Amino acid sequence: MVMVLEKQVLAMQLTKTNKNDILVSVICTAYNHKKYIKQCLDSLVMQKANFNFEIIIYDDCSTDGTREIVREYADKYPNLIRTILPKCNIAQTEGFCKVNQMIFEKIKGKYHAGCEGDDYWIDEYKLQKQVDFLETHPDYSICFHPVKVVYEGFDFEKTDEIYPTQKMIKSGTTFELLLKTNLIQTTSVVYRWMFNQTNTRQYFLDISPGDWFISLLHAKEGKIKMLPEIMAVYRRHPQGVWSDSIKSFDKLILSWGLHLANFYYSVYKNITNSSQAYLQDMFLPNLKSIINTYYHNKKFKELQTIEERYPTYLDMISLDEKFDERLDKFKTKYKKYKKLSRIALAVIIVQMFVIVAFVV
Repeated sequence: MVMVLEKQVLAMQLTKTNKNDILVSVICTAYNHKKYIKQCLDSLVMQKANFNFEIIIYDDCSTDGTREIVREYADKYPNLIRTILPKCNIAQTEGFCKVNQMIFEKIKGKYHAGCEGDDYWIDEYKLQKQVDFLETHPDYSICFHPVKVVYEGFDFEKTDEIYPTQKMIKSGTTFELLLKTNLIQTTSVVYRWMFNQTNTRQYFLDISPGDWFISLLHAKEGKIKMLPEIMAVYRRHPQGVWSDSIKSFDKLILSWGLHLANFYYSVYKNITNSSQAYLQDMFLPNLKSIINTYYHNKKFKELQTIEERYPTYLDMISLDEKFDERLDKFKTKYKKYKKLSRIALAVIIVQMFVIVAFVV
């Protein structure tokens, strides 16, 4: 297979389109990835293909020397690499939605691939294989493959694994399955990009995980194909954005709960068109889990935000019938708590009942 691809690539070198006609835009996002970024970028520039592609590197104001390495590669490959180098950390000051906007408006390609700065590709024909499939199957909007997940730097041992597992995909890679679980890793996917002429801000207001949401938006437009080869490595380490999910569910919620709530709500409204099945099976149970975690950790500000954003759905997950009656009495008696959300007040009420029961 590799020899055939090599011959095809070499035969096409003289007939490539104009260098401005980019077929694939590869996005690499980095923040303090000095330890990993060279391996990542080497794996991108090594790609062999019979089409033009570009690599857009976004460095979010790294402080560990990552940016200097990015500039080094950009100077070495000026016809291949473009950079986005903000003067401050945009994720921290304006949020990930702004980061996505800055990146997406630079994409030229018909197709979009991604590889974060701490991950890397392991097949030099990865892009060629995925683009070949999408070019010959116009009814597909996503082509991805399994990845090897490696764990580094944790204070516990965890065996490397392949994701998604065969058990997860035994019934196929369908839109319905993707609604339930994020089976597509960023470093594995090529999209038939749907945002070239679209204002993306409407889609990504405080949503995480953004990659799952992007996959769902594309899966709504076409079929999903999983190639069998393992062509990339997804690295998990303590500095990773989603490392909290390995440690405990509570830590994940405390870091990303509001973004997750927005994710499930946006999928419910914008992707499933307010599907009752998704509401009952995914949105409400996850919203309840987020609320419970905030309850137990006394995150009143976050609970207030949830109450303001999702008042209708709070009634659905509910608190028993007598809750509002108890709440009114409690507010009357303790006026200083009037400004707290009703969810926050629920925590205080429960705590009072427990104390009274214990004393009695």
